[in-house]
Amino acid sequence: MTPVQPFDFFPMMGFLPLFMFSLPAFIVMVLLAHNKGRNVVLWGVLGIIPFFSYICMFYIIGASNLRVEKKIDRILEILEKNEPHAEFVAKMAAASGHARIEDKIIDLNTEV
Repeated sequence: MTPVQPFDFFPMMGFLPLFMFSLPAFIVMVLLAHNKGRNVVLWGVLGIIPFFSYICMFYIIGASNLRVEKKIDRILEILEKNEPHAEFVAKMAAASGHARIEDKIIDLNTEV
């Protein structure tokens, strides 16, 4: 009679150390995806894949924040529609001793 091995009853137990290894990356990726406005389910699934999760984690750490980008886009739309407000901001910048706001405007329609 052969001795009973612990993995004979639960063959998937061999993957448990791999999933425990990727658990910290999973948690970090889900939190970062939520904070950056990314798809939490997608990044959660990518975060649970062993070893690949750490490669994806470095990517999402460097990824841009979509929430901030949307807010900046809304502010730019408001400033483009509301010219008197832009003049007020330019006057305030000039009064504070900073460079004029017109010098700092970047034309988003031109290609680099």
